[in-house]
Amino acid sequence: MRLPCGFDGKAGMELMTMLYNPSAHISAVPALANKPIEATPSRFELLSKSVLQLILRPSKLPSLILSSTQSALKAGYLNQIQHIKLPTLPFTAPDTFLSGAVAVERKWDSTILDLARIKALCSLVDGATLNDVVLAICAGALRRYLLEKQQLPEDPLVAMVPMVPVSTRANDNHGSMGNQVSAMFIQLATNVGDPLKRLQKIQLNTLVGKLYQDMATANSLMSYAELVPFGLAHMATRLYSQLMLTKHIPPPFNVIITNVPGPQTPFYLAGHKLLFNMGMGPIYQGVGLIIPVLSYNGSLTISPTSCAKLMPDIELFCRYIRESVNELEIAAVNKQPSTT
Repeated sequence: MRLPCGFDGKAGMELMTMLYNPSAHISAVPALANKPIEATPSRFELLSKSVLQLILRPSKLPSLILSSTQSALKAGYLNQIQHIKLPTLPFTAPDTFLSGAVAVERKWDSTILDLARIKALCSLVDGATLNDVVLAICAGALRRYLLEKQQLPEDPLVAMVPMVPVSTRANDNHGSMGNQVSAMFIQLATNVGDPLKRLQKIQLNTLVGKLYQDMATANSLMSYAELVPFGLAHMATRLYSQLMLTKHIPPPFNVIITNVPGPQTPFYLAGHKLLFNMGMGPIYQGVGLIIPVLSYNGSLTISPTSCAKLMPDIELFCRYIRESVNELEIAAVNKQPSTT
């Protein structure tokens, strides 16, 4: 079964628990209670509601500006007083072929890993979280793939910059659908050859990102987005693609990596067991690779999605994912720098 991507990962997992059954037993479906059918709203009613919402949107701006100012002051305090470096900013990513024009035909593959094995890797490295290790695995695969294509950025100051969605769904929004996510821009340290040092660099980058991340709520970010009329945003997106602005300005980031924890007990659909949970995400002009990472019932799947023009051999990238796991595992066990 394929679930749509019109909501964040946590909401997706909630929807998954609604659609699937934790037991293989097929129970009888209770009869629906008779309820009066609501009248379909007229075009005038829909238009009136939309116009009213559009008129009221600017009233949110003062509170948003106040919230943003407070966040900026807190960020300045961390940077100037506590001397904590600023997080990675958008449009600082290196230019690679992943920022090229996206073709219509999609390329998708998936790598299935043992979740216990990945968690064991976390225990071998001080302070490493599951998310850190997942990012390091993807970074190792990206480094190998770009080396294969002879397009790995050489400058050690620039690295691949992913966007890592972080669920900020509040308790009072539990059960609601829609996107409620925030994002960090994390340098993947793909210019670092040693897998352990790469992981340690990612740990530091993630820690810095989280310190600043707490200051900007997802609700404020989405509220800013709501102030822009949909037609204008759609026009800007098409213009960005048609003018090929990716050739003239740096990409906002190179890859999207989503790490969504899932249920660790088996699920069933009509009595049939769900074996694995694999993700597939959207790509767009300037960002031609998304890597959904999902865990379910003791497994962890890493499923890159790209297009035939940018990554025609995406199965090679999946092979590099497996090799990246092996490389990091050997380095963590031996605690010695890699010579490759």
